Amino acid sequence: MHDELFEQSSIAIALLDLRGNFVKVNPAFCRLLDIAGSQLEGHSFREFTDVNDLSLYASSFNRLLRGELRSITYEHHFLKKDGSRVVAQVDIGAVTKNEQLANFYAYARDISDTRVKEEKLYERNQYLETALQQKEDYFDIFINNNNDAFIEFNEDGRVTRINVAAREMFSLDETIINKTVCEQIFFQKKKIQAGCSFYDVFLIEAGSEPSTRRRLYGRNKQGEIFPVELIINSYRLDNRNYYSAFVHDISEKIDTLKKLIESKLRLNEITDNIPVLIAHIDKHINFTFLNKMYERYFPCKVEQLINTSLFDFCDRRFFAPQDFKIKRIYEKNTYSFEKEIEINGKTVVFNNTVVPARKLNDGFYLLTSDITEFKKLQEIYKYDANHDRLTGLPNRRAVDHYLENYRNPSYKKFSGVSVLFFDLDNFKQINDTHGHDVGDKTLIAFARIVNSLIRRDDFFARLSGDEFLLIMEGFKDTGKESRALVEKIRQALLEKVIINETAITLQTSIGVAVQKDVNSIDIDKLIIEADKDMYLNKRKQKEPSE
Repeated sequence: MHDELFEQSSIAIALLDLRGNFVKVNPAFCRLLDIAGSQLEGHSFREFTDVNDLSLYASSFNRLLRGELRSITYEHHFLKKDGSRVVAQVDIGAVTKNEQLANFYAYARDISDTRVKEEKLYERNQYLETALQQKEDYFDIFINNNNDAFIEFNEDGRVTRINVAAREMFSLDETIINKTVCEQIFFQKKKIQAGCSFYDVFLIEAGSEPSTRRRLYGRNKQGEIFPVELIINSYRLDNRNYYSAFVHDISEKIDTLKKLIESKLRLNEITDNIPVLIAHIDKHINFTFLNKMYERYFPCKVEQLINTSLFDFCDRRFFAPQDFKIKRIYEKNTYSFEKEIEINGKTVVFNNTVVPARKLNDGFYLLTSDITEFKKLQEIYKYDANHDRLTGLPNRRAVDHYLENYRNPSYKKFSGVSVLFFDLDNFKQINDTHGHDVGDKTLIAFARIVNSLIRRDDFFARLSGDEFLLIMEGFKDTGKESRALVEKIRQALLEKVIINETAITLQTSIGVAVQKDVNSIDIDKLIIEADKDMYLNKRKQKEPSE
């Protein structure tokens, strides 16, 4: 008889083994999936399950295996023979034999055309008029397996049905059936003692539909007040109106929301005070967020800049389309660029970093830092790195950079080049006799004298110790004018200088090398020739005169 009922039942029924494989299916189950029984039996339940339901199915099946549940009902998406999906309400339960888990049964009801939960409750009058008692049982299973409290009222405001969650949430039992309860469990505000009437909860007015969603306060069995959200439906059955509410405790949701608000406020406080201008720009190149740091630099209110174009910012004097490399943004590459702008009469240098958002359609972030002081320090460091601290002249490092111009074939030379190489005579004796302080000031005096006799564009540098280098160009007669300059320097050095109340005579050996042909200048060769010429002069000065 059981086999006959199994085969003739209009309800899709299947028997599963403990591995989740079909052992037996009835014709209704085959019709549901449009697959023959021979193609189902021996195959896994999961083979005919939509990929999005696999985790839910696995979780439910494992809970049944562990004995945590005797049965479970949920919405399941099957895959039919042609690959299409069918949505079914599935009830899976345990079958025991000799108090041992032997198999699982599965009831499946096609609900593809049924409305979602809220619509199901709204259409309950039609559903109950056409459904069998077994479908009523399915409905009971559904609401009693729901984590939200469910309470149904008739049009007089009396309770007609509650689920397990409602019993636990409000400490109710079956004695509440056909009694009013709204005033004891629902409140408009947290600190108001008077409860809500049935009409307050459902906002029922003549000729109007009740509100579908409301937020109130509930009172639990310990007398504690907590926030709840009600999903409300109304329907008509046996010529009477019924009202139902799924009640969800939103305490955690409210706490989470408060934490999110607090977190956002903290984040805003951080972003508004961090010394970086932070902005988000959407895919239309409009601002969607700016921190308060913008107001410290620019005469603006960030609220007024929301949804305005990035290119219109600061009267179109700051950002330009060429600053933003759309291809790099689409490739999610972070990059930076610098911009200068005059603010209140002062030039401010900003470093702007473009950071693409995770999602392409979300635009990008713009991080803007004031690097004005950094740039000034950078220039100071650059100057110090390329100048002699004692004399203030360019050092050997600066000489190397300068010579690169002459080594570059594209460098334009206006005329011949003259190189003068200097080496102070008797400098060691000055150091030994008068001390290093006098020696240092002697180098400074020499550098000052030579600097006073050369042109502004001439390159005069200290190589090391008492060696100096002078490179000049632009003379009409390179050789003649170089010799004239050498004579001027020698004449200027004849006059003694007073250093620390000591009269010091400055003497120097000078080597000269010139190249008149601008198309064949080898600067390194000229320096070597000038160096050799300097040493020849130094030897001549040391030789006794006849």
